[in-house]
Amino acid sequence: MQFASVPTWATDVATPAEPPSLVTPAHGHTKTSSKNKNCEGSPNKKRYPCSYCAKDFTRDADRKRHEGCVHFGIREFHCPYVGCLSKGFVRNYDLGRHMKSCRFRQ
Repeated sequence: MQFASVPTWATDVATPAEPPSLVTPAHGHTKTSSKNKNCEGSPNKKRYPCSYCAKDFTRDADRKRHEGCVHFGIREFHCPYVGCLSKGFVRNYDLGRHMKSCRFRQ
């Protein structure tokens, strides 16, 4: 009994010279090993660093929202339905999404 030969692509196993997180996948894009994903992008863009942690942002409004929410716990938008004890929301969009499914809506 004769077996069909196994294609070479099935037996070739590449051993990467770099750690797996930096290996180029088949589609040609490389992963970055940046520990702060907000820093990715063009190095020529202005950055707005957080005053309290190591994150930085490409927009000042994003930095302000981050500082208010993460470091000060500010949540400006609250559910208007009586009986709802939600903790509040940072963005109005999130409040609107909550209100569509809030069990206390009338």
